[in-house]
Amino acid sequence: MIGMRGTLWRWLFVAWVALSLGLVQAFVLRGDPVTTDENSYLFQAHVFAYARLWAPLPAEGRLLAFDFSMLNFTADRWFRSYFFGHPLALVPGVLVGYPLLTPFLMGLASVLLIRALGRHCYSDCTGSASMLLLGLSPFFLVMHGTLLSHTSCMLALLVFMLGCVKVVDSQHCGWGLLAGACRGFAGNT
Repeated sequence: MIGMRGTLWRWLFVAWVALSLGLVQAFVLRGDPVTTDENSYLFQAHVFAYARLWAPLPAEGRLLAFDFSMLNFTADRWFRSYFFGHPLALVPGVLVGYPLLTPFLMGLASVLLIRALGRHCYSDCTGSASMLLLGLSPFFLVMHGTLLSHTSCMLALLVFMLGCVKVVDSQHCGWGLLAGACRGFAGNT
């Protein structure tokens, strides 16, 4: 019975984090990109969603209303010249018409992964406390309400750390491959 209550409160807490993230996205940040970084990530995610590496330049009159500080131009195309990992991670949200879905889901996955990591390395109590501290952090909630790359980097590094401890315990090379891929992805965000 105690284990059942523990599982129930954890899932209720994850639901609370989901509600909090949704409220932050909708009412605090109002669902809009607030930095030039977010705009450029979203631009590149839209380009990737069309299976392209660049976009054709729009008509001259339409260029005036856009912030160009994070984009590069050639004679006939524009593109973002920074790392492509995070915009690639935003593509599923762009395809369903709600780009903020990706950081929302990454936030929920991060809460679950930090619990798994704490539980695996220390104890169930430590994992649960880690989950609580992360999910109650205003910085975490606001950051996962944006389109900034901190969200995908955090998730990739949590999977990397969990993969590292799992490969040591299990000696299964799959965990090492997953850890390496996630470390590489984190470096590309």
